[in-house]
Amino acid sequence: MDIKEYIASGILENYVFGHVSAQEMQEVECMSHIYPEIKEELTSIQLTIEKVAEKYATPPPTALKTKLFAQLKTEPQIQPAVDEKETKIIPLSQPASSTTLSKWYAAAGIILLIGLGAYAFLINGDLNQSRAEFAATNDSLNALKGDVNSLNDENSVITEQLALFSDQMNFIRDENTSKINLTGTANYTDNLATVFWNNTTEKVMLDIKNLPATQADESYQLWVLVDGVPQDMGVFDFEINSAAPRLLQMNSTKNADAFAITREPKGGSVSPTLENLHVIGMI
Repeated sequence: MDIKEYIASGILENYVFGHVSAQEMQEVECMSHIYPEIKEELTSIQLTIEKVAEKYATPPPTALKTKLFAQLKTEPQIQPAVDEKETKIIPLSQPASSTTLSKWYAAAGIILLIGLGAYAFLINGDLNQSRAEFAATNDSLNALKGDVNSLNDENSVITEQLALFSDQMNFIRDENTSKINLTGTANYTDNLATVFWNNTTEKVMLDIKNLPATQADESYQLWVLVDGVPQDMGVFDFEINSAAPRLLQMNSTKNADAFAITREPKGGSVSPTLENLHVIGMI
């Protein structure tokens, strides 16, 4: 059962004003014992009506009592029949009946109940509208928070990329950084790559220009020749249409006579496979 929908139906207000059938009255009492939310809402409505009744209660006009007594004085008094022999008793005026006052209070009570019923109906309508507006506003706020978080994440990624790009540009422009073009060998004439090497920081960056894509069981491996001896500078995989940056940071080296790239089994080799030598560049 949807408790919120049951509360919003208006049956609790009708119960408080006595505008429900015996079956509905029993239903409300049963539901208020089962669901604390309904009991709390019912108590809230009753307290609200009591506060409104106290605030807007209107006492009877002050001149009403004077008017009633003045009218009673003008009405003829019925004298009881007495025996002439008996002692004469002077009849006293009987106090006026409170019927008129009771009718006035009853009418005022009915008007007050009608007014309270209308007021409760309006209050309930405004309350439901406010709840709906609050729910819509809360949903919009949550959506906005999600958008802000998404933008913050995107901004963080962009900031990191810009910082990386700035570092790479500063490295390439450093006066101690050398640019070595690696051209294709006889079997791979169209292959091309570029190595940026800083002999002061020993940092090496590899820019892939044109290499075939690696298969699942193979990797590319960068080598540096120092005094004719090849040394491993790191392995990498390559996909032609990959969105990954093609400027890769490789292992560092203090000395270098040449750089070369070979295609090796997955994970690289201890020594280069010369028949799979794709590009080489001398310093």
